[in-house]
Amino acid sequence: MLQDHLRELENKLEIKLKNPPNEPGIFIFELDEEITVYIHDLEEGTYITCQLCEVPSKNREDIFILLSELNLMGQGGLGSIFGITEDSKYLTINHLIDYDVGFLQFYEVLEDFVNIAKITLDEIRAKA
Repeated sequence: MLQDHLRELENKLEIKLKNPPNEPGIFIFELDEEITVYIHDLEEGTYITCQLCEVPSKNREDIFILLSELNLMGQGGLGSIFGITEDSKYLTINHLIDYDVGFLQFYEVLEDFVNIAKITLDEIRAKA
């Protein structure tokens, strides 16, 4: 199902998604220089993730509070979750899309995900 959604996405946006040869089930959607979305095909659905930026050294507490508030009940990120990479170097945004969604819902979730990533990145930069 994900393959069908990705083909439709490529046609709709007139883009070509990248697929790393040594990482099957992962597709890369490079929106611009700032936003690169990794799309993972999982048994339980589609996992999308994006590194927003390096963890800022200035006003870290304010930024972590902002992200915690956005994570509260999943409302600020419309179901997306903000986090940090395992090595604590980058802030991330993540979302799990159910396996059985149609293309329109898949596209809307992806669109919301990208918009929230951009808005949050701007807010982080304003605080940093």
